[in-house]
Amino acid sequence: MKKLIVLLSILAVLISFTAVPAQSNSTKIVDKKELKEKATVFPNPFSQKLTINVPEKSKVSIYNSWGELIYKEVIETLTSINTSDSKWKCGIYMVIIIPDRDRGWSEKQTIKVHKTD
Repeated sequence: MKKLIVLLSILAVLISFTAVPAQSNSTKIVDKKELKEKATVFPNPFSQKLTINVPEKSKVSIYNSWGELIYKEVIETLTSINTSDSKWKCGIYMVIIIPDRDRGWSEKQTIKVHKTD
């Protein structure tokens, strides 16, 4: 279990960087903080409700620490997810947000959140 969490954490760090074309024929790596407005997920930790705010239409997927898909939806604005049912156990979840970008679905953002009682 700890190995999986460590692996997911490393993956989240790697995903936080992206390749963008430079002015020449090369590619440079930039931190996504330099790119457009980002989505937010709050509160963290959460218990009964998780709120996701996206600046534009985005695909949102949430996976538990076992890698199982718990939630998947295309959202356009502030969305609250009820997390009180049985599929939402206490633990770590990875929220993956991919903005529409005119249906190019690029610049993936991964946010780690923690569910408590």
